Amino acid sequence: MEIIMSFRVYLVLFAVVLLSVPLFAQSPGFAKDPAISPDGNEVCFVYANDLWKVSFKGGIASRLTDTSASEWGPIWSPDGQWIAFKSNREGRT
Repeated sequence: MEIIMSFRVYLVLFAVVLLSVPLFAQSPGFAKDPAISPDGNEVCFVYANDLWKVSFKGGIASRLTDTSASEWGPIWSPDGQWIAFKSNREGRT
Protein backbone atom coordinates (compact mmCIF):
# COMPACT_ATOMS: atom_id res chain seq x y z
CA MET A 1 0.00 0.00 0.00
CA GLU A 2 2.83 2.38 0.89
CA ILE A 3 4.54 1.73 -2.44
CA ILE A 4 1.34 2.52 -4.36
CA MET A 5 0.87 5.80 -2.44
CA SER A 6 4.49 6.74 -3.08
CA PHE A 7 4.07 5.98 -6.78
CA ARG A 8 0.91 8.12 -6.93
CA VAL A 9 2.70 11.04 -5.25
CA TYR A 10 5.55 10.83 -7.76
CA LEU A 11 3.09 10.52 -10.64
CA VAL A 12 1.21 13.64 -9.52
CA LEU A 13 4.46 15.58 -9.07
CA PHE A 14 5.63 14.49 -12.52
CA ALA A 15 2.32 15.59 -14.08
CA VAL A 16 2.51 18.99 -12.37
CA VAL A 17 6.06 19.57 -13.59
CA LEU A 18 5.25 18.35 -17.09
CA LEU A 19 2.19 20.58 -17.39
CA SER A 20 3.94 23.64 -15.98
CA VAL A 21 6.82 23.59 -18.50
CA PRO A 22 4.78 25.24 -21.31
CA LEU A 23 3.69 27.98 -18.90
CA PHE A 24 7.29 28.82 -18.00
CA ALA A 25 8.37 28.58 -21.64
CA GLN A 26 5.83 31.27 -22.55
CA SER A 27 6.82 33.57 -19.71
CA PRO A 28 7.74 37.01 -21.03
CA GLY A 29 10.77 37.22 -18.76
CA PHE A 30 12.26 40.31 -17.21
CA ALA A 31 12.36 43.96 -18.21
CA LYS A 32 15.54 44.71 -20.13
CA ASP A 33 17.31 47.37 -22.23
CA PRO A 34 16.44 50.34 -19.98
CA ALA A 35 16.95 53.78 -21.53
CA ILE A 36 16.56 56.88 -19.38
CA SER A 37 15.10 59.97 -21.06
CA PRO A 38 17.42 62.99 -21.49
CA ASP A 39 15.60 64.92 -18.75
CA GLY A 40 15.78 61.90 -16.41
CA ASN A 41 12.02 61.81 -15.84
CA GLU A 42 11.13 58.64 -17.78
CA VAL A 43 12.60 55.27 -18.59
CA CYS A 44 11.85 53.20 -21.68
CA PHE A 45 12.42 49.45 -21.48
CA VAL A 46 11.67 46.17 -23.23
CA TYR A 47 9.26 43.68 -21.69
CA ALA A 48 7.70 40.72 -23.51
CA ASN A 49 9.37 41.90 -26.76
CA ASP A 50 7.52 45.24 -26.71
CA LEU A 51 8.56 48.74 -25.66
CA TRP A 52 7.18 50.25 -22.47
CA LYS A 53 7.62 53.65 -20.83
CA VAL A 54 7.22 54.63 -17.18
CA SER A 55 7.98 57.60 -14.98
CA PHE A 56 11.36 57.28 -13.30
CA LYS A 57 9.56 57.91 -10.00
CA GLY A 58 7.41 54.81 -10.57
CA GLY A 59 3.79 54.24 -11.51
CA ILE A 60 1.98 52.33 -14.20
CA ALA A 61 3.96 51.64 -17.37
CA SER A 62 2.53 52.56 -20.78
CA ARG A 63 2.92 50.09 -23.61
CA LEU A 64 4.40 51.82 -26.66
CA THR A 65 4.41 48.90 -29.11
CA ASP A 66 2.07 45.95 -29.42
CA THR A 67 3.08 43.83 -32.39
CA SER A 68 3.94 40.22 -33.10
CA ALA A 69 7.46 41.41 -33.92
CA SER A 70 10.19 41.93 -31.35
CA GLU A 71 11.50 45.37 -30.41
CA TRP A 72 14.70 46.09 -28.50
CA GLY A 73 17.45 48.65 -27.96
CA PRO A 74 15.43 51.83 -27.30
CA ILE A 75 17.33 55.12 -27.63
CA TRP A 76 15.85 58.53 -26.79
CA SER A 77 16.27 61.48 -29.13
CA PRO A 78 18.30 64.35 -27.59
CA ASP A 79 15.13 66.41 -27.04
CA GLY A 80 13.27 63.44 -25.48
CA GLN A 81 10.42 63.63 -27.99
CA TRP A 82 11.20 60.41 -29.89
CA ILE A 83 12.39 56.90 -29.13
CA ALA A 84 14.28 54.98 -31.80
CA PHE A 85 14.46 51.20 -31.52
CA LYS A 86 15.40 48.04 -33.37
CA SER A 87 12.80 45.56 -34.58
CA ASN A 88 12.48 42.42 -36.64
CA ARG A 89 9.35 43.67 -38.40
CA GLU A 90 8.97 42.87 -42.06
CA GLY A 91 8.34 45.39 -44.79
CA ARG A 92 9.22 49.05 -45.02
CA THR A 93 9.63 50.81 -41.71
